[in-house]
Amino acid sequence: MLNLANVKSNNLVLHGVGEAFLLSADGSIAGRLSKLQSMSIEVSSESEDVYGGDSLFPIFNYIKSKTATFKFKNATMNMDVLAVTQGTVVEGNGEVNAVETLEVKGNKANLSATTGVDVESVVVIADGKALKRATSPTASDQFSVTETGALTFATGFTNTTIEVSYVYKVTDGSTVNVLTNDVPGFVELRHTSAPVKLPDGRKVQLHTRVYKAVCDGGFNLEYTRDGAVAPEVTFKSVDPERPDKRFVTYSLTEVK
Repeated sequence: MLNLANVKSNNLVLHGVGEAFLLSADGSIAGRLSKLQSMSIEVSSESEDVYGGDSLFPIFNYIKSKTATFKFKNATMNMDVLAVTQGTVVEGNGEVNAVETLEVKGNKANLSATTGVDVESVVVIADGKALKRATSPTASDQFSVTETGALTFATGFTNTTIEVSYVYKVTDGSTVNVLTNDVPGFVELRHTSAPVKLPDGRKVQLHTRVYKAVCDGGFNLEYTRDGAVAPEVTFKSVDPERPDKRFVTYSLTEVK
């Protein structure tokens, strides 16, 4: 049996990124982060100096606050993780942002989407100008549209190429709606490092558990021309109010 209590930290070279679990406050798994690109866990403290007399040096120093912050960047998009960072849930159905180039013939045109068109989202551009939506178009700068994607223009508005941007609903999707009054809920983080090989050939892993934390509300998606998007989020610990006073645990165990 490996005596891990005798394994000194300077004998360990941690490498790789490992994997993590985010658990919602009710104990259900909010997201498994098995495709991490980077993961950081930082425990920090803020201290205060106490001065007295004429000395330029403090007579005492005490820690007045302590916190743990963890950040992760995942190679894949996880809607459950997005939801828990924003304090909401994943809902069924989806919304598609569509852009089309159409030819108006006989003052009419049809969108590719034939159901679920969000009428208020439809924007029509003709000759570089946005047209106005109307119930019954009578002017050359007006149009009407139905939920089935039928576009109608004023009489005489024909043989014209238009650009249309619109949103339509689909049933084969999932959606996270972030409301103006949504706040992130509490989560627990469990992270396991990649196996570390010891000089004697055996392997160990470092397990980190942050008992209670909350997302800072951010969820960063950076799109680039020549790179994959890696969502990035940040959480900050809060007092878990445990009887044993723990807020972070590090545990080194042998890989079986």
